[in-house]
Amino acid sequence: MNQALLAIVSYLLGAIPFGLLIGKAHGIDVRTVGSRNIGATNVLRTVGKPWGILTFILDALKGFVPAFFFPRLGNHFGLDFQPLEISALIGGVAAILGHNFPIYLRFRGGKGVATSAGALLGIAPCPPLSDSPFGR
Repeated sequence: MNQALLAIVSYLLGAIPFGLLIGKAHGIDVRTVGSRNIGATNVLRTVGKPWGILTFILDALKGFVPAFFFPRLGNHFGLDFQPLEISALIGGVAAILGHNFPIYLRFRGGKGVATSAGALLGIAPCPPLSDSPFGR
């Protein structure tokens, strides 16, 4: 049950179309210009570089947060999200599916590049340099 709740909440977060919202805030529907994609690259081309970067960061965060924070927060509040790695994978994949197939946009979303990058970082964060096999 907890895993299903994690997947649903992660999907709904992943489905938030930040690129579309940023474009609309600037009077541009990114689904009708450029590549017609709601992702960061099309926002960068059609709205501007700072807004494309912001879209990339927000899209990456919507993959990172469900993969990294949601399982840990759930465990903190008494929900059982063990093993943590499986829960992180469920949260990350659900967020990516939300971005690619958002319920808010009739299941027509982006490609999921930034969201996937964020989810991967949340699933397997970088180890400290001292633990690296390559030394410092």
